[in-house]
Formats: sequence, structure tokens, C-alpha cells
Amino acid sequence: MGTGSASVRGRLGAPDWPLVRVGRARRSIPSRGGNDPAMTLTPEQAETATVVAVAAARGGYGPMTTVQQSTSFQRAVVGGDVLIEAVVTKLGRRTAFADITLTVAESGELAARASTVYALLG
Repeated sequence: MGTGSASVRGRLGAPDWPLVRVGRARRSIPSRGGNDPAMTLTPEQAETATVVAVAAARGGYGPMTTVQQSTSFQRAVVGGDVLIEAVVTKLGRRTAFADITLTVAESGELAARASTVYALLG
């Protein structure tokens, strides 16, 4: 996939959240599993968006690691931008929970959904 940029626009409880826009896809994000190498890109992008969202909710970056992540693919994305929105649903002293949606920028259609749990190490 192309390059992406991140814009942090809010903190936990704010009406708007960090939004990551991923540039034009050169490969499809598969909608039905398989061994397509593009599949590994989306979970990594959801993870990156989660780190941005948790850092925004905490008021700054601190060390953290993924405890659990589940991703469900809904449709393929070919030749378009993908918007990734991460919402921190619970922020504790040692853990953070987030829901991530990946949508096709041009149509707004859901491409994938992820749920993550992070351990906050610092």
C-alpha cells in the first residue's frame, strides 16, 4: 500500500478521534481470507492507528504492546484510499481497549473492522 499520514484530532471522550488515511492501494485487501500478502498490511495499519489513538487519549506516547487483536474483513479495496478510525473504548492504568474501522474513502463502505487490547507499559 502507499504511504499514510496520521492526524490526531482529539482525546478520550472527545467527539472526534485520530484518523489515518492510507494512500492508494496497489493491492487488494482480501475479503475472504487466503494467503494474499496484502492481508497482513491491514492488521498492522489497525495496530498503528490504535497506538495513535491511545497516545492521544493518554496525552502523549508511552510504551505499549498488543495483547490481543481480532480483524474481520468485509470487502476488497482496489485502487482507492482507506480511512482508518480508532476509538479508545476504555483506558485504564495498565490496559487500553479500542475499536478500529477501515472504510473505503471514496464510498464510505466498511472494508474491515478490528478490536484491540493493549498493555500499557509505562
